[in-house]
Amino acid sequence: IDLGDGSVFRLLKLLSPAVVDDLFLVLVVNENREAETALAGELEAHHVLVKPINAAGLSDLMQRYESWRSRKKEPWEDYVQNAHRAAREKKFREAETNYVEALKQAPDNPIPALKAGMYYFQKPDPGIAERFFKMALDIKPNYVSAISALGSLYLSLGDLDRAEKELRRAQELSPLNPDRLLEVMKVYLLRCMEACKRSIRLDTANSLAHYVLGKLF
Repeated sequence: IDLGDGSVFRLLKLLSPAVVDDLFLVLVVNENREAETALAGELEAHHVLVKPINAAGLSDLMQRYESWRSRKKEPWEDYVQNAHRAAREKKFREAETNYVEALKQAPDNPIPALKAGMYYFQKPDPGIAERFFKMALDIKPNYVSAISALGSLYLSLGDLDRAEKELRRAQELSPLNPDRLLEVMKVYLLRCMEACKRSIRLDTANSLAHYVLGKLF
């Protein structure tokens, strides 16, 4: 697959372990590129194979799969899955209790903190979401998914400076995520709108500012 193709990325997002419970995700890519590996990490892929695939590569993959399938789940994984299930069923108090337990079970793992942050981001409760995203980054400073989520949170709050800082930082680490590029574009569009409005306040007859602002709306 070509992870540089945005439509492929969006399909994989729907099938990733972040969405589908108990899924072992393997991506087969044409080239061993750092950018594709980074994006595979954002999709929570368990393994990446590079074409051409040989027998040794397939054997290694099967060993990884068997090891994953027979592993004993970490307690935090069950709590996160239970939280996802409860949230889908709109049992929000139960979901939040499970996220708290997941964090207790894995205080040195950034994934439960990210998952809890995403839950509160969507709730929405931006203050708690920010705290959990920062908790994930305290554990793993270059955790792209947490950096990106923090940038999106700041964008939703209209804090364009901090949004741009985090989104650009995430983009430097993983440049092929089309959803994040859209978020970056929103930052620039909002800045352009603000500039047009300031220009019109200073000069109400500024036809170019009126024209650009009209196009943006």
